[in-house]
Amino acid sequence: MLGSKGEPIVLEGIAARFRNICGAIIRDKLQTWITTSNWKNVPTTTKNVLLATLKEKFTFLEGQEEFARKFAEGLFGRCFRNWRSILNIEYVKKGKNARDDFGRIPPEMWEQF
Repeated sequence: MLGSKGEPIVLEGIAARFRNICGAIIRDKLQTWITTSNWKNVPTTTKNVLLATLKEKFTFLEGQEEFARKFAEGLFGRCFRNWRSILNIEYVKKGKNARDDFGRIPPEMWEQF
């Protein structure tokens, strides 16, 4: 079930699981987008892939899919911003290479980041 903003409001723990899975999808699917500083610049086709991946994990109630999509896109945007911040704090500022943990980041993108 979804609330008025499309957020999950079902059993305890589901909302946290939803957020965690959104973050995992971002870290897995957007490794080649780390140089994009604004979520709005990520193409709609890429966002649709993220949503399709999320739909593999969750079933949205009929008639509420649009609300869920909007909520998920906002959450994906926050997760993307948080991940880029973590990359900066934990890797760039400490002189570590994120490619050790996120192997699909192209070397030239990591250098540019």
